Amino acid sequence: MKSFIKKQTLLFVLSTVTVLFFCMSAVSALPPDSVYNISDMSTGTVSQDTQIGDFSIIAATDGNTAIAVDGNKKTSTTTGIKYTKRLKLNGTGNQTNRAIKFTASEPATFMIEAASANSSAVRTGVLVNSAGETVASGEFASGLTYKKMTIPEAGDYWFYSTDSGINVYYLKLTYEVQPPDPVYDFEDLNGVVLEPMNTIYTAPKASAEGKGTQDEPMSIASAILNIAPGGTIYCSGEYQFDNCLVIGADNSGQDGKEKRIECSDDTLFNFSGEPYSNDVGTNARGVQINGSYWYIKGLEAYQAADNGFFIAGKHNTLELCVANGNRDTGIQISRRASTVTNFNDWPSDNLILNCTSFDSFDPATGENADGFAAKLTCGNNNVFDGCIAYNNCDDGWDCFTKTATGPIGSLVMRNCVAFRSGQTTDGKFTENCDGNGFKMGGTKIAVAHSLYNCIAFENANHGFTDNSNPGPITLTNCTSYNNALKGGTNKSNFDFARLPESNNSLTNCLSYAPQQICSDKFIGSMKNSVFYNKDKKIYYFYEDMPYTNWNSKEGTILPSDTMETVSNSTFVSVEVPELGANVHKLWRNPDGSINMGNFLKVADGTTYKEKQIGADLSGDPTILPTPDPTSSPTPSAQPDVTASPAPSSEPKPEYKLLAAVNDADMNTIDVEFDNNTSIQVEPYIVIAAYKIVEGEEILSDIFDQSYNVEANNSIIFSKAFSDSEYDIIKVFAWQNPNSMIPFDASVNIYPQTAQTIN
Repeated sequence: MKSFIKKQTLLFVLSTVTVLFFCMSAVSALPPDSVYNISDMSTGTVSQDTQIGDFSIIAATDGNTAIAVDGNKKTSTTTGIKYTKRLKLNGTGNQTNRAIKFTASEPATFMIEAASANSSAVRTGVLVNSAGETVASGEFASGLTYKKMTIPEAGDYWFYSTDSGINVYYLKLTYEVQPPDPVYDFEDLNGVVLEPMNTIYTAPKASAEGKGTQDEPMSIASAILNIAPGGTIYCSGEYQFDNCLVIGADNSGQDGKEKRIECSDDTLFNFSGEPYSNDVGTNARGVQINGSYWYIKGLEAYQAADNGFFIAGKHNTLELCVANGNRDTGIQISRRASTVTNFNDWPSDNLILNCTSFDSFDPATGENADGFAAKLTCGNNNVFDGCIAYNNCDDGWDCFTKTATGPIGSLVMRNCVAFRSGQTTDGKFTENCDGNGFKMGGTKIAVAHSLYNCIAFENANHGFTDNSNPGPITLTNCTSYNNALKGGTNKSNFDFARLPESNNSLTNCLSYAPQQICSDKFIGSMKNSVFYNKDKKIYYFYEDMPYTNWNSKEGTILPSDTMETVSNSTFVSVEVPELGANVHKLWRNPDGSINMGNFLKVADGTTYKEKQIGADLSGDPTILPTPDPTSSPTPSAQPDVTASPAPSSEPKPEYKLLAAVNDADMNTIDVEFDNNTSIQVEPYIVIAAYKIVEGEEILSDIFDQSYNVEANNSIIFSKAFSDSEYDIIKVFAWQNPNSMIPFDASVNIYPQTAQTIN
């Protein structure tokens, strides 16, 4: 973690320490430090007062559970010490009950590393003097918390909990002058409106009235107010906040002219200074985007009291952003206020691209902080592509709906990973967590969601679940591996049968459970997929079941004459990343797309590879080009899109795609898709702009979207491109967003899918 001590503060402290050192050296040497690591104790009950080094444990006298020492492995991020044991105070204390006592011979500093005994509650520890007066206090979360407490004078002191159990790992009493805890200089969030600017440079402590140049940067709050549509704000360094940074609803870019925030690799928006309350409705968020057509790239939001990023506008993009340690969901899409009651005003058409969210944890309950969420009040066409959620205390993705607000819009998750939901990076499961990888609904409200090429593994409960959403939910090329780590045999890799009226569609999906967990469950259609059955500890292969109830077990039992069963050898590797690893750096290509290497990559030579079952996030994605509904000029993916075969000579094709550059505006592409059949169809339209660089086609811009086209009808639309220097435009109509199959060769539909316009 980055150091939060300011240079000025550090220099002052060093100077102070130097002066004090020389002054005290002239008088007398400092008393030696008193240090004790609980790992040096023997395990067992502490039933009487016990001396440990220079500290005394005051045993429990209240007749309840005794103080105890047990094994518990943790590594301190503050001291670097690897602990193997902990001292469990097991309740509220006082000077004569459940306390740690020591004597200071002069003013000193008491340091303690401890943790709340409850994963969902913050506990308070106090330091009192012989008169029972509190001289210092600190709050301890479920993870290791390091506190420094100032001792004003010589005397006896007691440390104990004021509100139930605290687990102690390390004690230190030192007489050396300690640097104070950091005092933050918070960003002035009251920006100044100057004039629209196309380029603005910011800095952590820049003036609100700065010029916005590299030499005279502007505060981030003022930059947000003054950036013009199509302009870019540049950020670098660590910005510190004690309140939410809001982009107002009346502050928006335009289609093709987004307002951009570009961040260097070292950019951190540190919201740890926001006060936190167990009354969670009062807590401040980190970055809240109420406006539309904003594009934010490379920003890390750290430890906000609520959401790290909250998106309430439309046509916004987050790319390569990181939500780290926030105390509600890391990145959430929902309406900005309860007064926004019209569905059409809810946030829509937002893209979360190649972002990562981890260590979301709410101290109040331990069960209300997801990695990503689009829930309660969000509109249509919100897309998560190439995103990773890991070690969040609740779910990886939460798409919850409730009766009071009704259905949300349809969501798309593409090329996404959710793992170790229900526990934070310290490896501890939260008591009240849901712990699902992808939770796709709630309260029996039907919403159509789609997941393509997604992976869930080592989540506390289900890997993928409808959560009582009757659907239709579509899963294509999804892999669920080794879930139910907390729920055991009561939870499953796939859970899509909460309601008898469920209507789900699963294609090319793969379940693998090396340990015994609950049977996979589904109601709906199943194609080319493998599911687990716990009763027989076997797998079923479903080749093509138009409607299936999981209880019928109608599939082919594996192994069969033509197909081996699922095992470790199905994959190139099942070696999981180390707990606490920085997955955002470990699993991403230079362009930000996910690269899990060989982990859960279906092995060559297997039937599963031949049948194209399971997800592939090995660095060579074959599912999709990266969508970019906001037409950003710098998409992360560069798919090798090729034109489909030339159209046939049928006089009236069932489907026809036409496209041309608008002569009046060379930045605009006119597109027409004709549906000459008696059924409604949903073509997936892709427009890709290329430049020719050294003889190669390089993707420079892309637009993609699905459209509903009624029977015997057409759609006609125009799309503006921000870069007029393209050399080639290619236009495609595909069956669906999951493949580059022309619309729709599989049923002998007219094969014209593209035109190349030079």
